[in-house]
This record gives sequence, C-alpha cells and structure tokens, in this order.
Amino acid sequence: MNRNLISMLVLVFTIAIGILAVMPAFVSASDYWTAKAPMPYATGESPGSAAVLLSGKIYVVGLSGSNPNPLEVYDPALNSWTEKAPLPHYSGSDAIAVCQNKIYDIIANQSYDPTTNTWSDIAPSPSGNSFFQPVVVDGKIFEIGGGYGLMGISSANWVYDPVNNSWSQMAPIPTQVETYASVVLDDKIYILGGYYFAGGSNYLPTNLIQIFDPATNQWSQGTPMPYNMSDAAASLITDSTGQQNIFLVGGAAWNGKGTVTVNWTQIYDLKTNSWSTGAALPTPREGLSLVNVNGDLYALGGVDVLEYTPEPNGVSASPSLLSTSSPTEQPTTTQSSPNPSPSVPELSYFTAGILVVFVTISIFVIKKQS
Repeated sequence: MNRNLISMLVLVFTIAIGILAVMPAFVSASDYWTAKAPMPYATGESPGSAAVLLSGKIYVVGLSGSNPNPLEVYDPALNSWTEKAPLPHYSGSDAIAVCQNKIYDIIANQSYDPTTNTWSDIAPSPSGNSFFQPVVVDGKIFEIGGGYGLMGISSANWVYDPVNNSWSQMAPIPTQVETYASVVLDDKIYILGGYYFAGGSNYLPTNLIQIFDPATNQWSQGTPMPYNMSDAAASLITDSTGQQNIFLVGGAAWNGKGTVTVNWTQIYDLKTNSWSTGAALPTPREGLSLVNVNGDLYALGGVDVLEYTPEPNGVSASPSLLSTSSPTEQPTTTQSSPNPSPSVPELSYFTAGILVVFVTISIFVIKKQS
C-alpha cells in the first residue's frame, strides 16, 4: 500500500473532522451562551443577588460556606473577579439593587459605596421579608411581596427613599408571590410568576405578570407567561429598533404534578405581545441572577457565570412562538416543555452524512491502492 497515500488520507480525514465539528457553530442560531470565569466562592441560589454599577462591573453578594456574604466583583471586559469588603454581618439571604451608583442590600439593611469600599447602615425594611427582588424606579427602591419561604407570602409593597433614609407604603400586590422574577420597563415594575398560596398547605407557581405603576400607585396585569414559573430571572434587551424585550431565564416550571428545574430562555416581545424561545442554558438552573451589561446578559448562580449574546436584531432564534395560557392564578395541568434552540451546537444530519460519505470514499480508495 502507498504510505504517502495513506498519510494524505489520514491528514484530509483529520481536517474534515475539524471542519465538521465547527460547522454547526456557523450554521446554528446566532444567539448563544458562553461560560465565563467562575466565581471565587459558591453563592448558592439567590435571585436578585447581583447588580451592575455605572462602571459596567457586576457586583454579587451571596452566601458562601467559607466566607459568609462575600462581595465579589466581576469585570466583563477582563473576565476576572476581585473581592471587596464583605457584608458586616450575616443576613441569611440577600436582595440587592443599585440606586445612585450605590448598592443596597435590603435584607441586610446595608448600603455599599464603591468609591470608599465601605458598608453603611440604612433604615430597616418594615416587612422583614425575604425571597423578593428589589427594583429601582425614579431613584427609589421597591420591595414587593416576598415572605418567609413557604411559611407565608406577603402582599406588602414598600418603597425606600435613599435621600431621606425612610420607607413608605404603596398599593399591595393583588396576588401575593415570592421567588418571582422582575424587571422595570417604562418606569413600571413587572412581576413575573412566583409562588403563591393556593390554599391548605399548597404553594404553587403562577404564570401571572403583575404590573405596578408607581406614578399612579395602581396595579394591572400583562399577558400571562406560557408556563407557570418560579425562581426564574429576568432582564431586558434592547433590539436594533430600540424596542426592549423581556428575557426570562431558567427557573422552576410546573409540569402538572410538581416543579421541574429548566434551562429555558423565554423572550417576551412587547410589540407583538407574544413569547418565543432563545438559546437554552447549558444546564437547568433556578434561583439565579440575570443582569445586562452592554446588551449582553450574564447569568450568575452557584459558582459559574454564563454570558448570553443575543441575535443582532434582538429577535429570537426560534421561529416557533409559544402559545400563552389563560390569565389565571391556577397552574394548568397540560403544560409541555418549550423547545429552545441548543446553546451547544450539535452535529446535524447533513454534516453527519458528509462524514459518512467521506469515510466510505476513503475506504474505497485505500482498497483500490492496496
């Protein structure tokens, strides 16, 4: 057998394998998740424990077995972490928001100044609740719902004024929820899903979107989510037309018998009032945090960090829309899983066919030369 021919075939075969391996990345959807530098400490599941300052850096406060309540700072430009002054005392859980370029941990009753790397006391929340996500509207921080795990869910709606270091009460949320996702859009607060009290000892996730307008102190309802969800994370991305869309990532979805942790990326298009799917997380997760830095999303939770790069025009990669369910608090029993596009490219039937043809031809040529 011609040794040179065999060497050439092996080389060509190796090159072909490499091309076929990367080809799906070029033909697959242009939205995708990328693993980034992991956190120095495990933070566990703590939605609302990450926030972005004006510097474009992500500040994360979370529980760690070896370092209770560390303050970790991630620099997306350098893909690296640094540690800052930790919380002065253990708070049990965290709910942070950025207001006037300072970080406020509502549960720990502390504020952090990045210019001095110091924490200061603030007026404690009247509710004493946990399992909520504070949001900022017009320079004030809102604490809505939450509770004490599955021991009780609150309808409270408190607003904190950093200038006066004082709290005041607003209209209570119509359906009490905790472990929900939240965003602020056009100075209105969107509360997405969460656990609600269903009677007896039942706490179930809902598909409700409850919208609060601080200017009028009134609540309304948006188009419900396709699935009854809790422990998901939400953020906004602005597309090329200037429209902001809501991205809902991960969480626990109701399957008719219980909740299942999912890896979904669900996208709510406010213009068409419809839902679609984006690239799925590499692994299912709930209780994560989601923040936007320069148009890319960062999912943080546990020890890892994932960066989501949206499609250039901000439209979902999946052409199929998810049907929305009826606006009800009660979880449906016929929910099926959405079909998000994979975040890791897979070998398609087309590329696999090319590989088979190449191997067949190679074997035929070798036999002819032997």
